[in-house]
Amino acid sequence: MDLNRIKNLLKYALSVAGLEDPGNQELGPIHLVKYVYLGDLAYAEAHGGETFTNAPWVFYHYGPWSVEVFKQIEEVVSEIEVGKRVLTSTKFDNDSVRYRIHDEELFEMLERQLPADITRAIKWAVHKFGSDTSSLLHYVYSTAPMLCAAPKEHLSFVAAKETPSPYEIKKEMLDEIPPPLSKKKEKIRKKQLVYRQLSSVG
Repeated sequence: MDLNRIKNLLKYALSVAGLEDPGNQELGPIHLVKYVYLGDLAYAEAHGGETFTNAPWVFYHYGPWSVEVFKQIEEVVSEIEVGKRVLTSTKFDNDSVRYRIHDEELFEMLERQLPADITRAIKWAVHKFGSDTSSLLHYVYSTAPMLCAAPKEHLSFVAAKETPSPYEIKKEMLDEIPPPLSKKKEKIRKKQLVYRQLSSVG
């Protein structure tokens, strides 16, 4: 297990979220653990089932869980300047804290250092799910290692190379993911698409 790699994936997920629109920049411990899992999963898909962190993953806490990854969150928070907000109530355990950081230099540094398979997967997932716990958990439950395991069993990532994650984009067709669109820009893009469709009909 490589603790430094775990920390870098946690920092990367936080830095990616920090570039999202205001209101979508916070992540909690449960989200961070899942994003590290998705990073490991993406790496395993391209490396014969070998994960990037070598952290032990178990079908346990709302899907894939690693105590070792969870423990590194406080270490990361103490190493970099992270804002912290405590929620009064939450539906899920380990979901009562939100962390936030805006550090473009950290993002760019880790973007260069980490494997592209991992950065693509984490950027996509953070942009799509953010701190939407229910949607994120639904997604990770659908991944190959989870589908091949029972509760409390260790997860095998060998199945990942045979059954890629159900990404909504095809990673093999992209050299890199463009910066995520803001919600405002997404609305403008959708209006433009509708206008083009109407123009073509007319």
